[in-house]
Amino acid sequence: MDSRAKLMLLGLAIVDFTTYLSMSIIAPFFPKTANEKGMSNTMSGFVFSVYSLVMFLFCPVFGVILPKFGPKFVFLSGMFVSGCCSILFGFLEYAKSGVTFSVLCFVVRSFSALGAAAYTTATYAMVIDIFPDNIGTVFGVLETFVGLGMMVGPALGGALYQVGGFILPFVVVGAFIICICLPLNAYILPAYEEKVNMAPPLDMLRLLRTPSIFLVSLSIVMSAAIWALLDPILEPYLRDYGLGPQYLGLIFMVIATSYAFFSPIWGAVADKMENTKLLIIAGLVLMALAMLVLGGSPLLPFLPDDLWLIIVCLAVLGMANSLALIPTFENLLNESENSGLSDEISTYALLAGLWATLYSLGEFIGPSVGGALYEYVGFACETTIVAAALLLMAIVMSIYCVCEWWCKRKSRPRDLESTEKTPLLQNSNRRTDIAVRNVSNCIENGPVPDSISRSKSPFLSDNGYSVSKASGELRGSIVVST
Repeated sequence: MDSRAKLMLLGLAIVDFTTYLSMSIIAPFFPKTANEKGMSNTMSGFVFSVYSLVMFLFCPVFGVILPKFGPKFVFLSGMFVSGCCSILFGFLEYAKSGVTFSVLCFVVRSFSALGAAAYTTATYAMVIDIFPDNIGTVFGVLETFVGLGMMVGPALGGALYQVGGFILPFVVVGAFIICICLPLNAYILPAYEEKVNMAPPLDMLRLLRTPSIFLVSLSIVMSAAIWALLDPILEPYLRDYGLGPQYLGLIFMVIATSYAFFSPIWGAVADKMENTKLLIIAGLVLMALAMLVLGGSPLLPFLPDDLWLIIVCLAVLGMANSLALIPTFENLLNESENSGLSDEISTYALLAGLWATLYSLGEFIGPSVGGALYEYVGFACETTIVAAALLLMAIVMSIYCVCEWWCKRKSRPRDLESTEKTPLLQNSNRRTDIAVRNVSNCIENGPVPDSISRSKSPFLSDNGYSVSKASGELRGSIVVST
């Protein structure tokens, strides 16, 4: 990865950090202000969850239209909308109490999430295009900044609220997005001059009908839901320990810190593995075990009721959550290629929209299901039910992996092909493999235009191919940089 690519990664990482900072910054003070304005706790909770709901609804839309307008334009436009909405949300302090305040909170928060859906989808699409050979590592780094944003958000929000009241946290975050993130990424991100056709919306449904992609999609939803599920139920559970607000805040930071620390590690591991579903399965199993111990499951009556054990479980949960989640993005890309989708920006946008949609769905389901189960069955039984669901998911995915391995083993030819038919580029990277396939298709299918040339991302790589037709003779050449 050269210095320019690293600078692009830094720009995208700062945006991810800011996204989750703006999501979590309202936690320490908004419920109090909302109550003073006549908003109920239930409505206040909906203001939190509407962000994920809007992202769930609009990420697939941006995934479809992104190729038409270009990833960079969608990315920068989304950032501008989100930054403006953040500043505007701070001025809602001056809105009239009651219905007016409630409606404006929902409207502004929804438009902020709409901007976030745009630039989040564009971010994941550009990750595949700019870093095709390091997707796991890059995704791990970005998720580290997601965890940092979730960690810093509540603390920064509380501090800024103490200094300047309700308006200051939102103005600071909005100004940072517009004045720092926007110009920085406008300068460093590559321009996409050529617009390509939009992927048919039904392609996303076709992907979900693929068993492997469907299972990975379920694991994304469950992993996102686990983290969000604890938000409304962990604090009531910890009240019996007599902890003050400052200590509760530190305990909530444990899972985010663990997630941020382990994300780049699992990303690097995923880049070196052929079957990353094994990592997903391991993450699901570890999350299930952590949930059983965290809640003091009735199935484990011998467990001590100690605070240190809860802290350890939260750390394991953060580590396991990143283990299950980080490999999913690259896995979706690989499975989409196997299902026949073309390797171009429209496919990247479709996958980015799908991943962001599934993650947002999990973030929306988690608090809703978590709060309802806590009321009816209590913390211990709820964590047991969640653990059972995670283990069931791990078992199903394990069975699928075994069946997939067996089918590949049975379909493998008994006799080796001659050396003339053996590919010379066994360890070539993704781009070179694509170039070889496309040249072969041109030669086999002909006729071809007088000249065909392609370079996947010219600002990062010289990998490419060219085929020429001169004097009635077809000549092909493949250029590979090592």
